Formats: sequence, structure tokens, C-alpha cells
Amino acid sequence: MSGIDEILDKYIEKSGWYLISGIKGYSLNSIINRYVIDNINYNLDYAFIPKIFFKSDIILDTAPIPGTFNTNDWLRIYHDDIIPHYLGIWIKITIDNTQQPEPEPEPESQPEPEPEPESQPEPEPEPESQPEPEPEPESQPEPEPEPEPEPEPEIQYTYGLRIGEEFYASIEDTSQHKKFIPVEAKFKSGEKLLASIIGTKEPIFWDISMQKYIDSNQILNQTFFLTTLSDSYNQVIAVNVETPLEGNNDWKIIAVLDGDIDTSYNLDPSLCVITLTNGYGPNNDFIIRESNTSGFIVNI
Repeated sequence: MSGIDEILDKYIEKSGWYLISGIKGYSLNSIINRYVIDNINYNLDYAFIPKIFFKSDIILDTAPIPGTFNTNDWLRIYHDDIIPHYLGIWIKITIDNTQQPEPEPEPESQPEPEPEPESQPEPEPEPESQPEPEPEPESQPEPEPEPEPEPEPEIQYTYGLRIGEEFYASIEDTSQHKKFIPVEAKFKSGEKLLASIIGTKEPIFWDISMQKYIDSNQILNQTFFLTTLSDSYNQVIAVNVETPLEGNNDWKIIAVLDGDIDTSYNLDPSLCVITLTNGYGPNNDFIIRESNTSGFIVNI
């Protein structure tokens, strides 16, 4: 198999945003059908592709330098558009839940009940036997002390997303000292983070200026969510294929939330996603979410 026939993991069954692999020479509609689970109807709400790559004669090493890839560089495309290169495509689809239910089977006829047998006369009760005297109880040995339980080993996560411990830092180019709540991701060494969706059960008070901050060691940090594709009242989407974040088998901060707001945050397993790659080309990209990786959302 080659090309579009290599897409075997059909996982899309819910409405939402997805990052899928574009296949050169195929229409957008035919590619999406390879990701949506069979017998599910859907509507394509939006589809975006990097604008500079939507020319068939473009050379892929002429992309913008890191830091200039922003929302103005995305081009909206439609069902019948032909994809000119192997690259990622952001889509938002809505699942159609108005399918007709199957008719219920007719109930099988029940057999007629058999007649109950005639009741037999009860036998006369036997005389009660005299109880034997109970033996004297034996002395019980003193119980041995129970051993103290061993501490449970710490769970090792290969992939995970969690709300980390809050800390204080200063926003770059300001004297504003704030409380920061980190969102942390964990993935393997050799893998790179290309995109992510952070969704919470509560409204997100998103501040893009906080994504560059100076920590207590006077070191300037910037998060993966410094450039976002979009944000709404409870989710933020970020894509960075030019300078992806490399994994190291440990937790890494990918975004920070405002801790001075009087609220707490709980990640929503139905919204949160990380998209990783372990090489180059569309067939090396894969998505981690709670539905395909149990325990992906970690509560601490």
C-alpha cells in the first residue's frame, strides 16, 4: 500500500478540532473519510493549511523563519481542494447524530406454561434431637503484629498531560510579578511535539503575554503556546511545526495559565490532545488523547 491507503487508524467519532496528515494529490474530502469511523456522517466546518505550502511548485525549505508563523499564514480550504504536499491539516468537523434507529425486533411468542404438579402432603416432623453440650473453647494464641504496608511505587507515565504546581515569575519587559499555573506534558525522547489542544472544564483566562516569563533564576522562558491558532472560553489550540518541542521522558511546561484569577483548573479529557512525530513525513505523526491512551490526563 502507499499514499492514502496507509491511513488505517480510523479514530474520529466525536465533533471537534483534529490535526490530520495531508496526502499529496488527493482531495481533502477523500483524506478526511480515511480518518472518520465508518457509518458516521459528518459536516466539515473548517479546514486550514499553511498558506505558503498551497502552491504545487513551492519548495518546502522556503517556509518562514521560526517566530513568524502566525494565524495570518493559514489558508482555509474546502472539500474538493487537492492537497499539493505532504503536510498537516487542521480540520473542525461536526458529527451528525440524526441517523435513523434500527427497528426493534418483534418479540418471540412465549410457550404456554406447564401445569403445576399437585401438592404432596407434608411429612410429619421428626422429634427434635437433644443438643450436645458445647466443648469448652480452646485458648487462642496472641495474634502476631501485622507488617506495615510497603509504600506503593510511583506510577510511571509514558504519555501524560497535567496541571503542575504553581510558581511566581515576572512577565517579560514588565515589572509585573504574578502567580503562574503550568500545564505540563510528558512524552518520549526522540519524539517532538507539533501541536496541542488544552481544554478545561472551567473557563480559561488566557493571556498570551504570560507565555514569555522570567523565572526566579532570572532566566527567560517561552512556552510552546507562544503562538496559538485559536482560543475560546475553555480551550486553546497551538501549532508549531517549524520549531517543535523535543521530549525527554519527563514533564515539560507547554503553557501557563493566570494564577491570580480566583478559580481552579481541571483538564477536560474529551478536549485535550497532543500531536507528536517520531520522524519526518505524514506517516510518522500520531495523536495522543484519553480515548486511545488510558491515564493520559493525570490528576495530582
